[in-house]
Amino acid sequence: MLKFLKKELIFSLSLLIALTACVKRPEIPLSPSVKIGVEEKGNEKKFVVFFNCGLKNENDSTAFVNVGGLIEILNNSGAVILSIPFKSEAILPFETGIIEEKIELNPDQCSPLFELLSIKKEQIESGEEQGNRFIEDKNIVLKKLTLEKMDIIELLRSKIK
Repeated sequence: MLKFLKKELIFSLSLLIALTACVKRPEIPLSPSVKIGVEEKGNEKKFVVFFNCGLKNENDSTAFVNVGGLIEILNNSGAVILSIPFKSEAILPFETGIIEEKIELNPDQCSPLFELLSIKKEQIESGEEQGNRFIEDKNIVLKKLTLEKMDIIELLRSKIK
């Protein structure tokens, strides 16, 4: 009888460890969007792209800390037209962490983005067009995601100290 209980206890503990070790990582950026504006620096015009999206933590007791990575915007043929590095301090359980990045581009670098979003450069420069657009899921990829997993209780204890 003792052997049976011992085997059942070992099995239960190994199953618990296996289930809690499986942490779901963010796979896609949520609601990615850009806003494009113009800034004049000296004699040059720079296009400023404000990018934002969400990364969802679907875990119940695991926080993600020191989150970083690369988000790529692709054109319709799959070529990368803009790479956006990002960092976030923490994404708590069941929270959507907001990623906001500002990228400055010259007109040549911004042309593929204008084409993808069906925006005319002249309208952005004149102020007729605000340049606010959502990016379709097929045109965005989350690459090189790095993060540290931390139990939410441990994270809260470290913040109290």
